[in-house]
Order: sequence, then C-alpha cells, then structure tokens
Amino acid sequence: IFGSSSSSSGEKAFYYFDKAGKVGDPDGYYNIGYCYLHGQGVMRNHQKALIYMEKSANMGKLAAMQEIGRASCRERV
Repeated sequence: IFGSSSSSSGEKAFYYFDKAGKVGDPDGYYNIGYCYLHGQGVMRNHQKALIYMEKSANMGKLAAMQEIGRASCRERV
C-alpha cells in the first residue's frame, strides 16, 4: 500500500488502518503510528505517532516497542 507515490493511496491506507485500529487490532494501531511518523496519507505528527505506537506496543506488537525505543533514544541526543 505504501509503494505508490499517490497521496490518495496513502489516504486510503490510513483509512483502513484506522478502521483496524478502532476494532483493537495492534497492526492497525502500529500502521497508524507509522503513517503519522512518516507523513503517509496524513500530516507528519510525532506526538500522534507515539500515541498509536504505544497502543500497539501495549498489545504486544514488537515493532511498535522498537519504534518507541528509537524515539526515546532520539530525545536523549
């Protein structure tokens, strides 16, 4: 989904990730966080990215835990 350069495909991806997140899917939350982190389909927003990564991490998503760790390291530098 992220392979296309079209902004509409990024917006469509975000829409479906949001639907997945709303039903409690950790991958949905992770992907919403990724979208906010990288500005895919939405404006880049690091605070929102962290909120969704934390939701995903609290549900056991390892990749989200890693992103939170990287963010924490960047803040210390």
